[in-house]
Amino acid sequence: MAAEKLTKQRLMQILIMMAILIVAFVWRTLNYHPEISNSVPCQQAMTCSSDPTPLALIFSGNEVKITLNQDMESHDVESQNVESISVHCADGTEIQKSLANAPITVTCKAAVEAVEVQYLGQLMTFTAEQE
Repeated sequence: MAAEKLTKQRLMQILIMMAILIVAFVWRTLNYHPEISNSVPCQQAMTCSSDPTPLALIFSGNEVKITLNQDMESHDVESQNVESISVHCADGTEIQKSLANAPITVTCKAAVEAVEVQYLGQLMTFTAEQE
């Protein structure tokens, strides 16, 4: 590989590219936000919700009520982004539900352990804390 003489234009190009990379690195470092936790613990008989999902859940023993969060302004658009809802029961059964007829109530034979919500490609898990 032949060596070339370092011209003023080439030196300026290298310095400008290095400055752009340094600025990009500093910008991303200063604006770093850790990923949103994908697991949300929920207390029994209390409303539980988490951004970015538009849902509010209430766990009550072997039952969970799933509604659209009242804080959301455009319910129709937000509910269409909920791709799937899976309710996991303590006896090992899994119940799949759709949000088409919100609110929905799911009853398990045993206690409800968790609800998994697929929303905008992100999986959120709401777990019921035992009293």
